[in-house]
Amino acid sequence: MNKIDTEDKINKAKISITYSNPFFAYLSLYLNIEEDKYGIIPENAGMAVTPNGHLYYRKEFVDKISDRQLLGVLTHEILHLALLHLVRLGKKNMFKWNFSTDLAVNTILLKNGYELPMGLKPNNKNEFIALGKTIKNIDAKSAEEIYEELPEIPEDKKTIYVTFDIHGKGEVIDENGKIIELTESELQKIETEWFNKIQTAMVMSQQRGSLPLGLERYVDDLKKAEINWRVVLRRFIQQVMPNDYTWLKSSKRGRALDIYLPSTIKEKINIAIGVDTSGSIEQKELTKFLSEIISIANTYKQFIDMRIFFHDFEVQNDYMIKNGNIGQIMAMKPRGGGGTSHKPLLEKIKKEMKNCKCVVCFTDGCSDIEEIKLKDYKFTKLFIINKHGMIPKVKKTDAMFIKLKED
Repeated sequence: MNKIDTEDKINKAKISITYSNPFFAYLSLYLNIEEDKYGIIPENAGMAVTPNGHLYYRKEFVDKISDRQLLGVLTHEILHLALLHLVRLGKKNMFKWNFSTDLAVNTILLKNGYELPMGLKPNNKNEFIALGKTIKNIDAKSAEEIYEELPEIPEDKKTIYVTFDIHGKGEVIDENGKIIELTESELQKIETEWFNKIQTAMVMSQQRGSLPLGLERYVDDLKKAEINWRVVLRRFIQQVMPNDYTWLKSSKRGRALDIYLPSTIKEKINIAIGVDTSGSIEQKELTKFLSEIISIANTYKQFIDMRIFFHDFEVQNDYMIKNGNIGQIMAMKPRGGGGTSHKPLLEKIKKEMKNCKCVVCFTDGCSDIEEIKLKDYKFTKLFIINKHGMIPKVKKTDAMFIKLKED
């Protein structure tokens, strides 16, 4: 197999990820893959991934594994980035931490039907035995929990535990192949960047009801963290835009992979915005939200018609978002007093916007949301909960919720 064949094999795997689970598909866009020309990967491994999303491979390793195994390996590296394993080493023992993270990641991959060439995997009892010590219920434990249970591995025993990648301790590789150790502030910046990407990937997966098995327990932790709601909101709207394809023009993604892929044609769609003005949302929050909504409407005006509804217990006002009434929309203020109901809002949208693709509601969550049969409304639904609000208990497949962080 020559070099071109190896690159084609990797490109094929990248395309397979793109059309697989939306969580992995989204994050794969930030994975930069190149051959290890610097000799940084030892002979007993085949891949090396760095915190900034650069993945290096040994040609001999890629050539000898199957296409399905390569798909599993690339997804393995994406999970390391997604679960922030490369920035959470701290003062831990590096070998034990790499051991723990590999075991945690491979457990998730096997649960989702991926194939791996080798590596640390639980047995059919969902256990792992290390130097005679049994770690039980692997699929219910994070890498940190596995780390705490792992015994110390003597140097002469490390070769027993075979892995196919190396992670390092927070380094990146410059264009000359020099290994550069990142500072604490640089690692924190990278962690924040990946955290924002992960949040978006989570929302996109929940929107399609296809969050990878084993990642459910991470959703609540992400909800407690600061949400970059602007990124999530834009990605949510981008995802509901219907696509069609044309072979008359190649896509940018295809050109990046050096493969001819069709470009997409997007048709105009209807989007509804609901704003709770019952008084529980502060003017500062409302102004930020309205500014972002108007910015999105202007950015995608070729593709979307956006209608905004202001409501409390009933719908009070509604406008098409266009240049002539932007000032009127921005002047809207919370009314105060009465309660909130989302039922009249959703019914009005269902009745008057027959082709509505999605609804975004800005609210404190204190309404009748839990009593509404959300699945009866075929458009996708995103609720952005203000910083003092609460997320209703609703099936994740019926609607999505993100909560703003308190100051």
